[in-house]
Amino acid sequence: MMSAWAGVEPDGTPLKLEVALDDSSDEALIKGYRWKLLGVVSWECSLRAERVILIARNGLRPVKEITQATERITATQLHERLVPDGWPVELASLARSFDNA
Repeated sequence: MMSAWAGVEPDGTPLKLEVALDDSSDEALIKGYRWKLLGVVSWECSLRAERVILIARNGLRPVKEITQATERITATQLHERLVPDGWPVELASLARSFDNA
């Protein structure tokens, strides 16, 4: 609500102009958007977390395979070798080094 003095009537009485704007529908609209935005952001965060977990599992799979292979190698199983096919370059290098030792 705003008000301002608009002038003076001929008899000397001051005129006051008052204007009001009902913005309750705007507030309801913003409140609705807020809840929708919160829902979309929450949903997107859960999707991103799911993707990160899958990527981490896939990235660590060769390390798990190396661990399992090295656990199979014992004093009586020294003929067993690591097969680095399909592993990242860094881990394939590690497997070759382990086999040569």
